[in-house]
Amino acid sequence: MLEKFSSMKFELAQLKRLIFGSKRERFVSGTEDAQMSLPFDVEAPSREENTETTIEEVSSHQRRKRKNHPGRLSLPDHLPVEEIIIEPEEDVTGLKCIGHEVTDELEYQQAILKINRFMRPKYAREDNQGIICGELPSRPIDKGIAGPGLLSHILVSKYVYHLPFYRQSQRFKTEHQIDIPRSTMGGWQGTIARLLHLLHEEQKRQVLGQGYLEVDETPIQVLDPKKKGKTHRGYYWVYYSPIQRMVLFDYQEGRGREGLFILCCIH
Repeated sequence: MLEKFSSMKFELAQLKRLIFGSKRERFVSGTEDAQMSLPFDVEAPSREENTETTIEEVSSHQRRKRKNHPGRLSLPDHLPVEEIIIEPEEDVTGLKCIGHEVTDELEYQQAILKINRFMRPKYAREDNQGIICGELPSRPIDKGIAGPGLLSHILVSKYVYHLPFYRQSQRFKTEHQIDIPRSTMGGWQGTIARLLHLLHEEQKRQVLGQGYLEVDETPIQVLDPKKKGKTHRGYYWVYYSPIQRMVLFDYQEGRGREGLFILCCIH
């Protein structure tokens, strides 16, 4: 009688835990050694059988995982390929080549800085009438040493990949042994920004000329040129035309009429 009462008391405790217990305690797989076994007719498998089943399931899972493995990363077709021929160490004179064992390796080549040296021959006109010399091609910065590729790399690294000028300067020293001060990069940035201003104005004209726009602003702390070491709150205005999928970023010092005033001017 006492044994039956103890069993019923254990069942009641288990039911209360399933109903009122926390989630992690409601459904527990397996039983501890100190717990009583529920009075089910079906015998639970022994510990040895459980171990064998687990090993078999894990082994089967591992086999399926190896079978469904996608394999190596597929390499894109647009990358250039440099073929490296490796001949056997043995003498193959007179033997016929029946094919190749091909192994692809993805390699990285460090960016190269080079000097474009424009050589312009000078020719003297007859009768000392002057000199003929070829014209230099148009360059982003007149009389500057930076080519368009270098300027693009610096600005993309800063504004797309968020790499500040001082880190880029350190990288040029480490990888290319050349000192490009961050102050010089800042000067290049200002010049290129003035060149891009015309493109920005055309983009503004096209975006703000649309019939439907979504507008949002984001606050940002900006250095105040009038007060050294002080900042004021500015705002980035974003104009998005969902139909044409065109975006315009514009900076204003306030979030009132200043930001939306250009819309009134366009229309």
